[in-house]
Amino acid sequence: MNQSTVRRCRMKLRAEEVYDCLFDDDLFSHLPGRLAEAFGARSALMHCRFTSGGAGVMGHSGYFTDEQMNLYTEEFATADPWAAAAAATRTLNSAIDLEWLVPPEVYERSVFFNEYIRPMGDDTFRAIGLRIERSWGSGMLGLQRGKTQAPFDAGNLKDLQESERHMRHLLSFRGRLEHMSQKLSTIEAVLDQAPEANLVVLRNLQIVYANAAAERLLRRGVLGSRSRRLVEDEAGENRKLIQAVQVATDPTAPEASLALLLGDGRAPIAVNVVPLAWRSGKRGALLTFRDPSGADGVVLEQLAALGLTQAEALIAERLSAGLSPEQVAAERQVSVNTVRSQMKALYSKLGCRRQAELAAIVRSLHSTLSQPPAQ
Repeated sequence: MNQSTVRRCRMKLRAEEVYDCLFDDDLFSHLPGRLAEAFGARSALMHCRFTSGGAGVMGHSGYFTDEQMNLYTEEFATADPWAAAAAATRTLNSAIDLEWLVPPEVYERSVFFNEYIRPMGDDTFRAIGLRIERSWGSGMLGLQRGKTQAPFDAGNLKDLQESERHMRHLLSFRGRLEHMSQKLSTIEAVLDQAPEANLVVLRNLQIVYANAAAERLLRRGVLGSRSRRLVEDEAGENRKLIQAVQVATDPTAPEASLALLLGDGRAPIAVNVVPLAWRSGKRGALLTFRDPSGADGVVLEQLAALGLTQAEALIAERLSAGLSPEQVAAERQVSVNTVRSQMKALYSKLGCRRQAELAAIVRSLHSTLSQPPAQ
C-alpha cells in the first residue's frame, strides 16, 4: 500500500459509530474492521491486561484468526514490545506512534516478532495506538501495517487523537466487561467444583448457571422452576426465595446478602442469596445452598436418627461447619436464645459439652460417608 493509497483510505470515524458499540456485541465485533478501514491499517486490535494478572482480547479486525489471537493472549501478550513500551512511558489518553517508541531495529530483534509474527508467515511491523489505565488494568487499541507498507503519518495520528475521547470511553467500558467475563469464568470453575448447590439467577428469574448439585435440586422440583426460570409454586413455599432474588438484583437497592430456609419434605435447606455482577453488566443473584440429597443431607438424617429434631440436626451441621450461634440464628431467622436452647438440647442428646466436640461427631459422620464401599 503506497502513501497515496493510504491517504485515499483515510475516513473519519463518526462518534456515534463508537458509542453504538458500547452495548451491542454484534456492532462491537465489526468495529475493529471499521477502524482498520478508516485508518488504512492492515489490522486492528483491542486488548487489555488485568491488574490481577492475565490478558484478554476485546476485539480484532479478523486479519489474524481467533486461534492466533488466543495464542497472543496466552503466550505473547507479555512479550508485545509495543504494549510494553506504551506502559513504560505511561502515555495515556493520547495517540501514540508505536514505531517511534520501539525503533524498527529493536522490534525486528524482539521475541514477539520472531516467535509470534514471523512463524505465521506475516510481516506486521508498524503500529499506532491509544492506551488507557483503569482500576481493573489497562486497555489498548492498536492499528498495524506490514513492513512493506507505508508508515503511519502525522495525519493518521491526528485522526486517531480526534477520536481519542470516544475510544477511551469504549476501551474503558469494554475492558471492564472483559475483566468481568474473566472473573466469571474463574468463579464458574470454582462453583463447578463446590459441594454446595450454586445457582445464578437474573432479575427476570432466568437461571443462567447451575452446577451439578443445583441441577439435582432443579430436577427434583425443590426450587419451583420451569424452562430454566424460577416460578412460584402452587403452595407458595418458594415465595421467599423469589422475593430474595428480586431484592438482591434490584439495582436501586444496596448490596447485601440474605439468608432463608426452604422446606424439602425431609429437611430444611439453608439458602444464601448474594448480589452478583453478571455478564454484560447485568445484575444477578448467586444462590448457595446445601443439597439434602448429597452427603450433607444424609448426615442430617443420621443426626435425626440419633434423636435430634430436624431443626437440631440442621443447627448441629451448621455449628460443625464453624458458624457461631449468632450466624446460625441469622440464617434461620430466629433469636440467638432459641439457637442456644436448641444447642443445649442437642448437646445433651449427643453427649457433648462444647462446639468442638460436636464438630468432631459430625466430621466422623462425613468421614464414614466418604469412605469407599468394601470390596
